[in-house]
Amino acid sequence: MTGVVISNAGLALGSTSDIKVSGVVFTGSTLNYVNGVVVGGAVLNLSGATISSTAATGTLIGNFSVTGGSGTYTYSLTNNPGGLFQVSSTGVLSNAIQGLTPGSDPITAQANNGAGSIVSGPFLITVLASSALTPSLNFSNGTLNSQNLMVVT
Repeated sequence: MTGVVISNAGLALGSTSDIKVSGVVFTGSTLNYVNGVVVGGAVLNLSGATISSTAATGTLIGNFSVTGGSGTYTYSLTNNPGGLFQVSSTGVLSNAIQGLTPGSDPITAQANNGAGSIVSGPFLITVLASSALTPSLNFSNGTLNSQNLMVVT
């Protein structure tokens, strides 16, 4: 909905095709508006959206879920530039490749309950740069003294 302002009034939509509200597309579910705010309707959520640039392939990023919907939803990615990410049908989002470039990557996910309720939305996945240096301790020059303490020389 663009250019529509509802204030001090309620609007109940009995049927919808595709309605876009704040970047989220609701399809096949009833939306109710009270004082210009969407009340009810299915909403697609993501529990986490950050991953390390050096994470192994298949590392968990987050889990998709639907609130305000009914039934069991199946999840998919409808926009995944570069094929960087993957989602299981149960909503587990992970990286599809190792060696992600630090920055932000947009994706669009969709949830479908198979009974006419389809909800989708854009998400931004943040890839954090990992240090090339991994801290480590080296005790190869250490000896044990009479009190069982290691002394590093």
